[in-house]
Amino acid sequence: LRDFVDLTRVLMPSKQKKKVSPNLFSEAYIFAGIAVVSLFVIGFAYFDGGHLLEQHSKRHALQQEKPPKFTIRKGQSPCDAISEYCGVTDRRQGHHECSKALISQIFGNHDHWSAVKRDGVPWEFFFWCNSYGIQPQATALSRKLTQQLRELLSPAALSPSAAGMDVSSGMTAYNQQRLELDLDGRVDHFLAAVTVAPDKVFVVDALALALRDAGQRAAAQALLEHAKARRLLDHPEQRPINIFRRGLSARPWWVASSFAWTVGIEAAASAIADELRAEFASAASTCLSGEGAAALPGPSFFWQQEGIHQGGNWSEMFVVQVGEPAPSIGQRFPKTLKAVMAAGPAVRGGFVNAKFSVLEPGVHVTPHCGATNTKLRAHLCLFGCEGASIRVMNVERGWQEGRVLIFDDSFEHEVWHRGAQRRAVLILDVFHPELPDSERLRLLTA
Repeated sequence: LRDFVDLTRVLMPSKQKKKVSPNLFSEAYIFAGIAVVSLFVIGFAYFDGGHLLEQHSKRHALQQEKPPKFTIRKGQSPCDAISEYCGVTDRRQGHHECSKALISQIFGNHDHWSAVKRDGVPWEFFFWCNSYGIQPQATALSRKLTQQLRELLSPAALSPSAAGMDVSSGMTAYNQQRLELDLDGRVDHFLAAVTVAPDKVFVVDALALALRDAGQRAAAQALLEHAKARRLLDHPEQRPINIFRRGLSARPWWVASSFAWTVGIEAAASAIADELRAEFASAASTCLSGEGAAALPGPSFFWQQEGIHQGGNWSEMFVVQVGEPAPSIGQRFPKTLKAVMAAGPAVRGGFVNAKFSVLEPGVHVTPHCGATNTKLRAHLCLFGCEGASIRVMNVERGWQEGRVLIFDDSFEHEVWHRGAQRRAVLILDVFHPELPDSERLRLLTA
């Protein structure tokens, strides 16, 4: 009121000895009205201004405070935990970004991983909460294959030794059909397949590769990291799809010169290459190159049909299969068989398999993992290796004619043939040097 009185004195300065005007009472009413309105405005501004100041203070405090600690209560769904946490913080960060940041936080926090494992957090945590936007779209074929896989992996269908994709004749039919799926169909099918067989490495591996091909690299990595946390894998890049034996030294590349048997094999490389060239020439002269068998290099070669290559033809032929010479191989490849069998005794258990592998120019063998970590794979380049290379994990190397490369094919690997000539190598599978003899015999006779 004091301010109001001062204001009226400024607006209406008093005059000494002023006579009372007949309009004095009407002016008094006007000033009284102004006073009432002013009091109302001042009061409203005071109370609403205080409220606005309080809201501003709260927002400032929210911005300054530390984010609440993320926790997963025992028995709580991880997806619910993420939604609950991000629902609190998304005033500062979008839900999608919040979820991704949260998963990154868990990846980098060993204590969180221990809690995840201890509390039995479901496997779907890292890609089922839509953290990376995976939206499966079921197709008729993928639904059919998922049901087929469910039946194949039922307890009644699995034998005690069943461990992977080739354990029954039903798996052969399944594999042929799954190769017909397009990329979206692969993602859809294996998302569903993981719910059917969450502890089958071949399913986890197939889903990870499908997600990666579909551009969902973060989701693929999350899936593999979680498989490691569940002890399905020891390393995200080492995914043996059939048999995983813990306790064996694991490294993608091995030094060939540390294996004594490579000396004899390399010494015989020229003779082996000559026999293979003779086989190619014989096949060509007997019209094997006619329609229907145009790219098969020899009568005992067969197409590689795992569905993991593109851009050209890939064929193979066994020399030794599960420790035994292939039929008629001694008549057509006597020097090759002699060199392989002579080196066998130095391998403790002999070679598990030996086969020729032929790639035509332009072939790309897409990323994949082998069946088991109980063996190592050797490649002896025979000819045509210029322009061809192989990546195992994160190291890419080329072949040298007449020299052996040794790697663990349970690690992810990939092959390119950018050269102009047909590439031929002799593949030799040997047991892991640390595998006990009793297990070698069991694997050969299983």
